[in-house]
Amino acid sequence: LADEGRGIALSATAELKAILRLERLPEKIVCFDVSNVQGKHAVASKVSFYRELADKLEYRRYRIRSVRGINDYAMIQEALRRMLIGIREGREYFIPDIILIDGGLGQLSAAAKVLEQEGFGDIRLLALAKKFETVYDRSSKRAVPFSPGSPVLRLFQKIRDEAHRFAVS
Repeated sequence: LADEGRGIALSATAELKAILRLERLPEKIVCFDVSNVQGKHAVASKVSFYRELADKLEYRRYRIRSVRGINDYAMIQEALRRMLIGIREGREYFIPDIILIDGGLGQLSAAAKVLEQEGFGDIRLLALAKKFETVYDRSSKRAVPFSPGSPVLRLFQKIRDEAHRFAVS
């Protein structure tokens, strides 16, 4: 299983580098997802993948403290801000190459504001919208053209699904 996952991720990072015109292969991808039960017990999850493997030591759950009711945008902002402050203060050790948000253009825009406000505007930010499995890129605000069988899309789905599983567990 590890070898199968490794093959997908290695071809995915090469494809990702080419499509997004990155200078180097992305090594660290983190993904955020929000979960709540009828507006209560809101939690955001952050999962980390380093190269081709889940880095479970870097997984985090953030109890949402500042948001009342159901507001995915504000919840994503709170969790992302807390991670970025952790990086700045040395409690988080790695700056991700890519941040993937579970959601669409609204979640992407909300997260982009936090990256800019906290001085991390150079981190590549993407969102994966579940409805049509569309990937949006903050730098273009357009859908990234991944084919349905694309190794990158499969990797992003795997990461997003893991973020969701971790949030609801």
